[in-house]
Amino acid sequence: MTGICKTARALSVSLVVFATPGPGVTAVPLPEAPLPSGVSPSNDEKVPGLYAESSYGLIAVIAEVERLEEDCAARGTPARIDGRELLWKGQRRLYRSRSTIADHDERPTVTSDKASCKARVTLVRSFKVMPATGENLERAGWSGERPSCGYRNRKCREGIFAQVKARCVDLGDGLVGSTTCYSIQDDLSRDLQLGGSNYTDDGSGPDNSWGFDLVLPNALIDPAVFRDAAGLPK
Repeated sequence: MTGICKTARALSVSLVVFATPGPGVTAVPLPEAPLPSGVSPSNDEKVPGLYAESSYGLIAVIAEVERLEEDCAARGTPARIDGRELLWKGQRRLYRSRSTIADHDERPTVTSDKASCKARVTLVRSFKVMPATGENLERAGWSGERPSCGYRNRKCREGIFAQVKARCVDLGDGLVGSTTCYSIQDDLSRDLQLGGSNYTDDGSGPDNSWGFDLVLPNALIDPAVFRDAAGLPK
């Protein structure tokens, strides 16, 4: 996921269904996963599963817009950017049931015309639905092999990332390298890559990061997200 810049935002989650409590245990509300854009709610019974969400911007798209603004300003002409507010509105919504994965994405893109000093930023929607096989889980972000701690002085720490218990590993030498964080909970989120970053101590390379804002390992999902969404490219 190189070329992605992370930006955090608040997410409101509706709590509508209650889990059946055991003896002496208070009922715990289960969160309902929101639907992605372009998918209408169904009347089907919701299924339990994992929901994860990330909002982001793309370095290349942001750089193209800023470059156009600078070039046009140098020529004495203000650039007109339609949809500039969408630069940080990229959004990925990931759903996983016991048998199926659905990966929905709204990716910022830009078309520009240097001569007229105009550009237009839009969101391009896409989705993938696939069986929850080992191969497909890895494609969706579940790591088949965890980075080891202590190997070649790798530093590890544990904490909470996107509301799940996580382990973060520094894969560099403290000056140049990358970090990765993954879930260590014993549920559907286990081994899911929650976030990561690239870094350089002297600024000689691009510093960027990505990560989920929220991961709900036990949510209620409308089966509509696992079906083909009309009009959306796969």
